[in-house]
Amino acid sequence: MGSITQANAIWKALAANPLVGIAAIVTTLVGLFTIIEKLGKCLVSGLHALRNCITRHRAERIVEFLAAQTNPAPQVANTYGHIPPTHLSRGSVHIAEALRLKPLTVLKLLGLLKEEQRVEQQGTADLWKVGKHELNNRK
Repeated sequence: MGSITQANAIWKALAANPLVGIAAIVTTLVGLFTIIEKLGKCLVSGLHALRNCITRHRAERIVEFLAAQTNPAPQVANTYGHIPPTHLSRGSVHIAEALRLKPLTVLKLLGLLKEEQRVEQQGTADLWKVGKHELNNRK
């Protein structure tokens, strides 16, 4: 019964002075706004973390795909003394089709992987292969 009488006393005080009631309402609204703001920031940071995880996973799938593209030809020098490359280059459209990703997403991820030196681009053509450093890390 003590809490009910306290609540009644608070309501009587609010009814006696309207400014106290307005102040209580404003304080409650500010508190609710602060809580909602903090929850929103947590939600946004969680979504960013999820997006980064998905991006890293897709980038790793691209590197794995490119590392698996080996040349079936024998590693013997031809008449000119050239040894065929160990790993074949693939275009971004071919990578997108093989991994069932959107081509623009693959291009964006290939750009990020190129900055990290995990993949190499063949000149200015849209041909990509796994980087030497990445191959050394996989052995």
